[in-house]
Amino acid sequence: MKKKILLLALINLLTTGVALAQGDGPCQEDVKKLCPDVQPGDGRIKKCLKDNRENLSQACKEKIIQAMKKKKGVG
Repeated sequence: MKKKILLLALINLLTTGVALAQGDGPCQEDVKKLCPDVQPGDGRIKKCLKDNRENLSQACKEKIIQAMKKKKGVG
């Protein structure tokens, strides 16, 4: 339960879901797999990832955590 709450909070705090899907990052495959028909913009990608948080790959979850640490200026 704690992990779900933490992941939800992390996804909520990300500035944009599109940034997670760009390039060759670990969340790109999750977006393709979990959100194939979602059009970027207005937070739709972020919402899709949030709605599918239990199905995110471990690599994507770790990327989200890294992004949050970077945003907060930690390590």
